[in-house]
Amino acid sequence: MGIVYLVTIMESTGDFLALSEVSHCKLTGKRLSRGILCDGVGSALAAVFGTTPFSSFSQNVGIVAITGVASRFVVALTGALLMIAGLFPKLAALIVTVPQPVLGGASIIMFGMIIAAGIKMLSRVDLNERNSVIVAVSITAGLAVTTRPDILSNLPSFFQVSLSSGITTGALVAVLLNQLFKQDSPEPQEMEEPEQVKAESVNKQPSFNTELAS
Repeated sequence: MGIVYLVTIMESTGDFLALSEVSHCKLTGKRLSRGILCDGVGSALAAVFGTTPFSSFSQNVGIVAITGVASRFVVALTGALLMIAGLFPKLAALIVTVPQPVLGGASIIMFGMIIAAGIKMLSRVDLNERNSVIVAVSITAGLAVTTRPDILSNLPSFFQVSLSSGITTGALVAVLLNQLFKQDSPEPQEMEEPEQVKAESVNKQPSFNTELAS
């Protein structure tokens, strides 16, 4: 179960970063730790009731980006509606009657907004040779295990479970490459001598006596 928790932490961290981007709310370390702690407590309660751990869904990020509503009270009200739907099967059956084309169109917009938020975050990064390699390899690794899960068939079961999520694989590859490829520190600029700077500033000052004489 510890492997599953590691996967949920990776996914939740990416969701929190994207959510801070679309909601224009700064994500501090304290808020990130509180969000991960909330997922951990929820997963612990889920284990008490005999179900699997859960994490925040990235679809919620797309909903926030589309509607512009990021209030916690709205999220709590939505959770209450889901609990009521679970207690009353008739209400759940009414939700199931939503046509598939409607769900498909909403999914296209939601996942498109998530991709747009990720691209916006990458646009703030200095994409030099080092960072470009890290982004390219991590995205390729995440897509590879998602589209071709059979490439993990020859690995031990521990790695198959850990790397089955594209988000986890991409994040681990990005962190590993970031540590392997050390970023060159900027070269310190040479400071001019104080006497030389002072002499240049004196020479640049206008001669008021000459202007008055003219």
